[in-house]
Amino acid sequence: MNPSSRPKIPRISQSQDMAEMMKKIDSLVNEHISDISNLDDLEQCPMPIPEYVNAKSKNAPPWQYSNKGFEIHLVQQINLLAFEPSFRSFKEAIIGVLDHLVDTVLTIERLETKLYIDYQQEVTFLKPTIAEEIIWNYKIQINALMDEQRIGPELRVQDFDKYMPLINGEDKIRIEKFLASPHTLDEFLELIQHFKTIADELPIINEHVISMGMYVMNRNELIGALVQAAENFRDVLVAKCTEDYLSLCKRLVRI
Repeated sequence: MNPSSRPKIPRISQSQDMAEMMKKIDSLVNEHISDISNLDDLEQCPMPIPEYVNAKSKNAPPWQYSNKGFEIHLVQQINLLAFEPSFRSFKEAIIGVLDHLVDTVLTIERLETKLYIDYQQEVTFLKPTIAEEIIWNYKIQINALMDEQRIGPELRVQDFDKYMPLINGEDKIRIEKFLASPHTLDEFLELIQHFKTIADELPIINEHVISMGMYVMNRNELIGALVQAAENFRDVLVAKCTEDYLSLCKRLVRI
């Protein structure tokens, strides 16, 4: 429809009554909806627009094409692995958005208070009836979705199971006990090679960033920390081995 031929929203001072004004607003809105419905192939669309959009996107979950996902970091906290931010904080934030939306709707000024410059009456607000059951059902759905989406990242924590002695402090205790007593060169070499292998292979065989559902799991910091720990243990062993070897050489020279 030609925009110039659409009905105009009347000013309050020009309206005979509120019913006439609302009738014209209704007519104008219907004209806009008609125009939108006739755009491109929507004209031939045999289904409601929301279903049409889902069909176009092949029913893919929204997070697959709207953004890269929420970024979470797998980090070492003392002797454990943890996610930052936590999954609980994501859940609370998203449910908080729902509560905020409800609060916002209840503080929206009525349409006529904004449409007309000459509006002189007391400002009033919309008073929609929002059933608590509806809000609660949405919160249940959000809660279930968030619990489902956390499963993937949590399962990928198992990628680091073989490095748990490095994470939980077992390797530190092992090194301290090893250095507390004398050992052969071959025993030193075996342990040095063990930590060298970890430092070399860990950043290669483990993905640093993984996209899983609505999350992007970043493990750069953890991988870097574990490599550094392995290199430190390797260097400590090399230093001790060198020290013992030099001490042995000095004793042999004296003999």
